[in-house]
Amino acid sequence: MLQTDREKIGFQGDRHPQSLLLEALQDLGWTLTLMGQANNLSKARECFAQAWARKDNAPLAAQLELAIDYAVLCLYQDQLEQVMPWIETATQLLEKVDLSAAEKTYQQLRLLYYTAQMHYRQRDWTTAKSLYHQILSDIKDAGAQAQQGYSEKEKQIEAYSLNWLVDIALQETDLMTAEQFLQQSWPIIQAQKDRRSHAFHQRSKAKLEQLKGNSAGFLDWCQKAQDSFSALGMQTQAQEMQTWLDSEFRQ
Repeated sequence: MLQTDREKIGFQGDRHPQSLLLEALQDLGWTLTLMGQANNLSKARECFAQAWARKDNAPLAAQLELAIDYAVLCLYQDQLEQVMPWIETATQLLEKVDLSAAEKTYQQLRLLYYTAQMHYRQRDWTTAKSLYHQILSDIKDAGAQAQQGYSEKEKQIEAYSLNWLVDIALQETDLMTAEQFLQQSWPIIQAQKDRRSHAFHQRSKAKLEQLKGNSAGFLDWCQKAQDSFSALGMQTQAQEMQTWLDSEFRQ
């Protein structure tokens, strides 16, 4: 998913005890979500449920963040039928909340990104691909309108969207397109020093080398990805890399 350290927009200047409790529950739930293991995801849902029950004590911007968090959690738990209701709730909140034009654009991109993620997990490559390309187009347009270009947060969404386009190309065995997207995303990942996107980049490189029949390259990138995921505490992804390695050694 997207950034591990989100820039909170909902609680700035609000130190009411109920708001502090809601923020703490939301932060803990997000951390548990990113860890990805089933028991952590269950605890994350409990945190979000408690936070949502207190949402009326929070600013609309905080409610917006929480609705998006819920959508992400549903993606992690493969409860895909619940994703769109939370995205629709977040979309309704986004229409009401008072944000700068730049922040509103960023939140719209996030919602589009997670919608694309839902279609990706449903293996609806055509729709997912279309949405990821729309994200890249919207980011380019936003950068053209802003004098300083597009933001670091938008660059992160760009890098992640490119990486999922790589994965779709690999699913479709379109190795040339996959390599082109990897080349396009790598400078962005390097500039941002985002360890999560770096790990997913390594994962995609491993799959590409496997499909090219390069066993040594596959093992090298797979091990690098596993090390990166392990260092980030992303045990589900690290285990996936171990499964890939075991499969290769059994051949």
